[in-house]
Amino acid sequence: QRMLPSIHQLGDYFNPQAVLLGTMRWLTATHLMGPLDVDNLEFQVTFLGPGEAPQPSLEGPGLYVANMSLFGARWDASFSPASIAEMEEGSEALCGQLPLALLRPVEK
Repeated sequence: QRMLPSIHQLGDYFNPQAVLLGTMRWLTATHLMGPLDVDNLEFQVTFLGPGEAPQPSLEGPGLYVANMSLFGARWDASFSPASIAEMEEGSEALCGQLPLALLRPVEK
């Protein structure tokens, strides 16, 4: 059965590291059936905008993360493949926003 991973706004949490750790350990215990101390994450940017809804994941469980800030950098989708780039000289912004990203626990 395919299910849509939940979307977390990391900026809303006081301790986002604890939210990520707890969620990844829960996903590892329920889906990978392995040890709980798996600390490897696969990171995939989805290129979805703020109003777009992701499709159910075909590749297993995960966690969508929104509102991730890139301090001193920006997300540049004009290149193929898209990448992280430096902020322009004289830019007023200190950080850029990363599009919706999917994090998945993976075994070593």
